[in-house]
Amino acid sequence: MSLHPTEESRIALIGGGCAGFVGGVSLCLFMTAMSFAGGEDIWAGIKVAATPFLGQRAMQPGFDLGAVVLGVFSHFAVSITWGFSSRSLLTALLLA
Repeated sequence: MSLHPTEESRIALIGGGCAGFVGGVSLCLFMTAMSFAGGEDIWAGIKVAATPFLGQRAMQPGFDLGAVVLGVFSHFAVSITWGFSSRSLLTALLLA
């Protein structure tokens, strides 16, 4: 049984989004653990994703709720977008 192309695309986007989210969580946890193990600021890896929007404020040491929230949002937006893009490209190449 063959799926309709739009159904295949929808499934690919959902799969890509989930893969991007899981990859984003994994990378975020890894960066935090490495910062902790190295005795560095554990928030730096999360806040760096907010640097394009907040500039030097995101690079200040310590916890900053706004920078952390924006960093997490930015990090996952990019991760999920890469997941969507990769999966869509792969699906298009396999279906061609």
